[in-house]
Amino acid sequence: MAESVAPGRPKTTTVGLMLPTVAVGSRPVPAHQVLEAARRAEAAGYDCVFAGDHLVYPRPVLECVVSLAAVAAVTRRVGIGSCVLLVALRQPLVLARQLAAVAAFAPGRLRVGVGVGGEVPAEFTRAGVSMGQRGAVTAAAVRELRALLAEQDHDADEAEARGRTPTGELSLPFFFGGSSQVALRRAAELGDGWVGYLHSPASFGRRRSYLLAHRRQRGLGGAAFSTGMVLPVQLGSAGRIPADTGIPPQRLVAGPVSQVLDTLASYRQAGCTELVLRLLDDGPGYLDQLDTIAAKILPALRAP
Repeated sequence: MAESVAPGRPKTTTVGLMLPTVAVGSRPVPAHQVLEAARRAEAAGYDCVFAGDHLVYPRPVLECVVSLAAVAAVTRRVGIGSCVLLVALRQPLVLARQLAAVAAFAPGRLRVGVGVGGEVPAEFTRAGVSMGQRGAVTAAAVRELRALLAEQDHDADEAEARGRTPTGELSLPFFFGGSSQVALRRAAELGDGWVGYLHSPASFGRRRSYLLAHRRQRGLGGAAFSTGMVLPVQLGSAGRIPADTGIPPQRLVAGPVSQVLDTLASYRQAGCTELVLRLLDDGPGYLDQLDTIAAKILPALRAP
């Protein structure tokens, strides 16, 4: 995920996929479809699969960390990650042990996307976390998680193979969401990367520039740092688009293959080196969209 490429000169793009861990309606999430999506994504050449996170939500949703553990068990190569995990809602010691366990079952594949949330205030009320303090709580939780993960006592001989330093420290990359300047500074100072959502290519480019400039100011400019986008995608006119997405029409990446590729190219030209595709048809047509994008979009994104 590391990048040092200026806007207008994109490096090879990595492509991730949001798994359908949120229910289409009021019925439970079909867990078998989540696992099948992960298997197909791996076979089709996607670089990473991600699970979203909510503990309280208007629709049924599969818990993020448990879902990643299940996905780890049915895949072997594809990266897995949260996009994004609401760490402020969880006890850091327990979460650190959960993440370490998932990493043990998926050596070198786990990435931790972190967000502050806020669109569902009831989550924070029920977890006993102040909405107004969720940013500060998130930052403190990430610092504690990194310290707890560094305490993992693993066999040094297996360290490199399992994504750990020779001292046994579990090294997991953390990347952040968020759009405000406060959120961007948090990402720049505490993260290994940032992922945006619902930004135009120009808006993404401005935030990317701000992130990289802030890291230089903090003396972090020489360390690896990635910038990416979660993009809502609907290839063609077929498939079900939920009515309650809350996505502005101008931010949809939709249409025929050529149009979708043009839109994705505009993000790459703005310096986006990771595209995380959120398929809008999260119902029966999800797997068809996954396969079609793999056949018609991924090869073009892999080209120089």
